Amino acid sequence: MLLPDEPILFCDANGNVIIVEWIGFKKRIIPIQRNKLNITNFLLLDPKKDGYPCNSYKAIGENLNRLKGLEVPTDLKMIGEAITPAAQTPRQDKSGRTLGTLYTSFINVTDVKFTLIYKLDSLKVTELDLNSEFKRTNAQTLIVK
Repeated sequence: MLLPDEPILFCDANGNVIIVEWIGFKKRIIPIQRNKLNITNFLLLDPKKDGYPCNSYKAIGENLNRLKGLEVPTDLKMIGEAITPAAQTPRQDKSGRTLGTLYTSFINVTDVKFTLIYKLDSLKVTELDLNSEFKRTNAQTLIVK
């Protein structure tokens, strides 16, 4: 069995969040700290393996830290603006493969809601109430264009 090279995020409705990474076939768990957990495309506990340094990770962390000092509640729009500098405009490489930020997702673990923004397009937003989705007895296919 092959183990993932990418970190995997797990969360629950109480706001508990962890990242699970496998390094050298050993499972490592990174818990949420100070109500924030930033994840991009490299292993946090073995950053030299691949994808680091990551400008996206750095920009997201800095901008989210700025939000902490605000005296107004943080909403999804503010978080979206905080991560915007990390986004990479989708583009095709020489072989026709699409590179860049293909999607951004937000998970509100308290309200059990999932938001997907496809190709940085605010007109291509899919929002799901996961409690309702988990109750469904029939399969659903989401088509995002």
